[in-house]
Amino acid sequence: MGDNVSVLVKIKQTYLKQLRETSFPGLRNEVAENFVRMVHPESAEAGMNAVVWATARENEYRNLVHEQMAYYASLGKAFEWKYFELFQPASLKAILLEEGFTAAEPERLLGWQPGMPIPASSSHFTVVELQAEEAKEAMQLVDAAVYSETMDELYQMLVDQKQKKSNSVFFYAAQTKLGELAAIGRFEVHGAIGALFGGATLPQYRKQGAFTSLVATRLQHATGIGLELVTVDASPRSLPILQKLGFLDLGETIPFVFGG
Repeated sequence: MGDNVSVLVKIKQTYLKQLRETSFPGLRNEVAENFVRMVHPESAEAGMNAVVWATARENEYRNLVHEQMAYYASLGKAFEWKYFELFQPASLKAILLEEGFTAAEPERLLGWQPGMPIPASSSHFTVVELQAEEAKEAMQLVDAAVYSETMDELYQMLVDQKQKKSNSVFFYAAQTKLGELAAIGRFEVHGAIGALFGGATLPQYRKQGAFTSLVATRLQHATGIGLELVTVDASPRSLPILQKLGFLDLGETIPFVFGG
């Protein structure tokens, strides 16, 4: 029990350091003593503008929420407030809802550290790294099939990020032995921390090991470049798979959206 507690404390410290120090190409990061927020210079969409971390005394959170609402309103932008159970009290969720925010689907923040087991890849798939433009096409294809929508603004931002800072984001695809696209996932590097994003598998290839193979490749990548921690915001669909693969549960995370 003691070992688990010490591991979680170290992960919490490492993750908070990453939140405060990470900068995203194309976005303006604003770091203060009690919050970190990002602003897109052009887009007014919530997904491009966000409070990614904030802290206050429990009885002062409402004032902090009001300050951020006023700030983004002055810019004419919707924004997202990322709630972390790891750092913030449960009462903050009620405050955000009372102030008119809309809660997206809850996810679980999971963590993995080098030295922990890496899952075995499936022999049915080969994982390859994609270049920016081919990754954009693959994301559009898979997301359209899985989610019935695409996020073209996000894809373009990721392509720009790859071109400006090539070692900050990597795109991977799981392919069949015939070279057919089965699943995609990206890996972002922020200082000493890596993050898994965008994992999605085409319906006809689910439960065959494509997702696990993508996770394994990205964890090998993290180990190879000496990262301290890998995180992922796990959806209800991916949560049991990732926990089975050895990821530690760091608590609930919920995007709350205001405006738009």
